[in-house]
Amino acid sequence: MSYRKRISDFVKTPNRALLTTFVLTIFFISCSSSRKEETYTVGLAQASNDEWRMNMHEAMRRELVFYPEIELIIENAEDDVARQIAQIEQFIEQKVDLIIVSPIKAEPITPYVEKAYLENIPVIIIDRKTSSDLYSTYIGANNLEIGQLAGQYASTLINPGDKVIELRGLKGSTPAQERSAGFDQYIDQEQFDRIDLETDWTRADAERNLARILNDNRDVDLIFAHNDRMALGAYEICKKEGLSDQVKIIGVDGLPGANGGLELVERGILAATLLYPTGGQEAIKLAAEILRGQSVEKEHILHTTLVNGDNVRMIRLQMDKILSQQLNIERQQRKIIEQIRDYDNQRIFIYLLLGGFVIITILAALIIYNAREKQKIVQELAEKNQKVIDQQNEIIRYSKEAEEANAARFKFFTNISHEFRTPLTLISGPIEDMLRDKDAGRFIKDLKLIKGNSQRLLRLVDQLMDFRRIDNAKMKIRVAECDLNAFLRNIINSFKRLANDKGIDLQLHVQSSDLRVWMDQSMMDKVFFNLLSNAFKFTPYGGKIILTVQADVENNQVSIKVEDTGNGMTLEQVSHVFDRFYQGSKNYSLGTGLGLALTKEFVEMHHGKIAVLSKVNVGTQFEVTLPLGNTHFSEDEIMQEVSGLTELSHSIMEEEKVDITPLEGGAIHSREHSVLIIEDHEELKGYLTTRLQSEFEVISASNVQEGITKAFEHVPDLIICDLSLDGEDGFEVISTLKSDVKSSHIPIIILTAKTSMEDHLKGIRLGAEDYMTKPFDFTMLLERIHTILVNREKLRQHYIHELPLAQTNGNSGKGERKFISELAAVVEEHISDPQFGVNQLGDLLNMSRVQLYRKVKAILGIGVNDYIIGVRLKKAKHLILEQDMTVSEVAYETGFSTPAYFSTAFKNHFGSSPSDFKSKNRKS
Repeated sequence: MSYRKRISDFVKTPNRALLTTFVLTIFFISCSSSRKEETYTVGLAQASNDEWRMNMHEAMRRELVFYPEIELIIENAEDDVARQIAQIEQFIEQKVDLIIVSPIKAEPITPYVEKAYLENIPVIIIDRKTSSDLYSTYIGANNLEIGQLAGQYASTLINPGDKVIELRGLKGSTPAQERSAGFDQYIDQEQFDRIDLETDWTRADAERNLARILNDNRDVDLIFAHNDRMALGAYEICKKEGLSDQVKIIGVDGLPGANGGLELVERGILAATLLYPTGGQEAIKLAAEILRGQSVEKEHILHTTLVNGDNVRMIRLQMDKILSQQLNIERQQRKIIEQIRDYDNQRIFIYLLLGGFVIITILAALIIYNAREKQKIVQELAEKNQKVIDQQNEIIRYSKEAEEANAARFKFFTNISHEFRTPLTLISGPIEDMLRDKDAGRFIKDLKLIKGNSQRLLRLVDQLMDFRRIDNAKMKIRVAECDLNAFLRNIINSFKRLANDKGIDLQLHVQSSDLRVWMDQSMMDKVFFNLLSNAFKFTPYGGKIILTVQADVENNQVSIKVEDTGNGMTLEQVSHVFDRFYQGSKNYSLGTGLGLALTKEFVEMHHGKIAVLSKVNVGTQFEVTLPLGNTHFSEDEIMQEVSGLTELSHSIMEEEKVDITPLEGGAIHSREHSVLIIEDHEELKGYLTTRLQSEFEVISASNVQEGITKAFEHVPDLIICDLSLDGEDGFEVISTLKSDVKSSHIPIIILTAKTSMEDHLKGIRLGAEDYMTKPFDFTMLLERIHTILVNREKLRQHYIHELPLAQTNGNSGKGERKFISELAAVVEEHISDPQFGVNQLGDLLNMSRVQLYRKVKAILGIGVNDYIIGVRLKKAKHLILEQDMTVSEVAYETGFSTPAYFSTAFKNHFGSSPSDFKSKNRKS
């Protein structure tokens, strides 16, 4: 490359940098100019489009002016229940941030409101309630009160025996039911001649029903319509029949505007109307509070009032004034938005000017820089050429040194692998001698545990050595003709005992009795040993493992399938199953990640293939395909002499299963404290159980759900928990138990192989009392258990002496302080009720009698009844000292059924009768 070309490239480079700088400047300016706030979508499933609901929509839109971040979507069902259900489901699918529902009917709408609520979408119920309380909040007037006000006012307009017609709303809607129930309290069937007509809330339906019965009931004195539309329809029918001067009509809604309830009362068409607020404004306010994460009350009852000729003008003037003010606010809001838009545009323009100035400054600096650099380029390029040559020579030297270092590393790897085998052999030999010794006695299980794990270490070392030889091209395949069926039966027999112990049906299916295959028996032994080991590891008790051999004469190959009914794998795990050191998660952990990778290497050295099919919770199938004959092997790979089946090493399976049954004897259930062990490693769980059961009642679990269930069932004094439980996350156990009031007091010790600081901090933050890593010292673990239990006892004594009338200090656990505070508050609130006891206390705290007893016993060390009596006696002591009350008054004030019982309890607790105590302390 010429110097002129290099100079040209160098000059172009700053220009590209300039262009990049310009683009980034414009990008950041545009980003900074847009002030985007978090937005929310709210869906309104409206029942119909009558005037009252149109007023609700207008109120919502006016209130939305103050919440520009909320977008309101209104869907109108037009009194069609199926249509409203579809609209709610559509909101759920769209994953709107909040749903407002005005139910047409309670029963059919309830399941879909519950579905939205259970999918964590807040739901506001407006106007009409559903049949359950699975919603965020309810807004509406007290329809029972509306019915009562209507009935009370009607009773002043008519006399007993007069005829009254009630035009009810849609059957099944809660407003119609409640308004009718309230009206019945004052206008009942016994005192008045009542006629009840069911309508669908519309004026037309009310007119049809009323016209049908007026011919036979012309002596009507009063009509109560459940809304003003039906009331206006009733007036038109009465006017048509010449009864308008005779019949007094009461409506509900009290809407402003033409033909609204207020105008109808003012014109004298209605005797009165009940103001029924729409709740639109309140719904938007509550929606904004919920979306911002604020807590809201379960029910918001809107106030109502009776509007008649005495107050209609004043109320109408007030509503007109409020509407005028709201419209003025909307105009001001629009003006503010326009000003903000102008401000944003001006700010963008200023940013662009600043950006242009910055670019011009950078361009000037680059021009000066280029002018200086051009003078140095020629000299620098010459120096760089020389450096490149020197670097090439250096790279050649480094590559040689790297090859030597690599060879030395491989040699070290080989040597250290051999060094592992020597101490493992020295461990295994003496252990086998000790196992043969009849005096091994109580150490027999520990010796078996040592032996089994030493065999596993030897097998891992062998796998590492095989990989070392494969990578270094020093592993040679030596094949010989072999009876495949006999070879596989030999392997199957080694797994029979394990199959019986695990209750697994192990089968071998062969197609033909004589099937000869050329293979290296030691390699293929490891292949099928690994495949069967994995199958047993992940097949549950009562499962099935089938090994199938099938010859394909047409393609001159044989297929061996290993199928199990185990946990199965995900597609992600299947794609990595043969990767070195890969370990699956959840259902299919692959141990060290060596076995299957080595299996694939061995199969491919036989010019064969291995494939896997798996489905979660169904099972896994590994298929090994080997070519028949020996033409695909070189002469050096074929053994000349064959001596039948080689004695293989898969008898290691005999050492796989170690007896971990806890020691018998000892009154386990008589221990003072109980410990729950949540550990999926059976041998470690058995070891801990054996060592701890001499001092504690031991309960064990193997997975997350079982651990949580047994914690709630037994409420132990302490929990020891692993973080990797059959592929599941042990943090879930800690989070669940520490967040539940029934178990939050239980101390948890994490015992895990995870050593990272992130896991350690996460465990402590979730509330675990201690975090210990494997391998661990059992003496240290036992000492930590004792220390935690002693500290719990000190805390319990503190609670007994200080609570509930004094505050606990800051050293006690947050969960315990919260529970004791709630417990004390509830008991204090009902202290004067002699019927208040354990059952009522449990209901108020949402706990069963057993759970409450165990919780209080674990924290305070006393029973619930003893605690309640203690609170009453402390309260009584306070009243005696501070208030001028008689003993009887104090007894009844603190919830004792009789003064005699109070005096006995007081004397047993404080050592003197209430009278003596009062006299003695008053003198002092």
